[in-house]
Amino acid sequence: LQTADSRGELEAVLADTRINAIALGPALGVGEATRDKVRAVLGLSESRSVVLDADALSSFADDPEPLFEALGPSAVLTPHEGEFARLFPDLSESAKHPSLAAPPMSRIDAAQAAAARCGATVLLKGPATVIASPDGTTGLHPALYHRAAPWLGTAGAGDVLAGMIGGLLAHPM
Repeated sequence: LQTADSRGELEAVLADTRINAIALGPALGVGEATRDKVRAVLGLSESRSVVLDADALSSFADDPEPLFEALGPSAVLTPHEGEFARLFPDLSESAKHPSLAAPPMSRIDAAQAAAARCGATVLLKGPATVIASPDGTTGLHPALYHRAAPWLGTAGAGDVLAGMIGGLLAHPM
């Protein structure tokens, strides 16, 4: 495990071609420094999988288009409802408060539209977690009955999930 506090240090770490998956977001802080790191990772990671969570997503809330333009099919976004609403406000609002002029949009429809828009897999966390790929492939994990896991609503659980996804993507399967 190496740390990289600046873009230059991050680029030096990414020069190691053995690194094939990167998870960014938890505890990075929201702002330009994080946006710069995300852009560096996405720019240097064409053959690597990238998982973006937490601050890596929230740092693009004011202008998500540069993030979407940099993403590719090997990227995974893992937003909770609030992060999703900041990146995709039109989809989030449509899913929560459908207008009478348009048909209601479910969380599944919203995640699928988000994945198609950004060109990456979107894992929309919640009581029924939706995993949508840009090609339209979608999975649903409802946390009901014996699958209920209320402790996953605890702060930090999403950070662990992002790390687990990164670990799974790092292992060729």
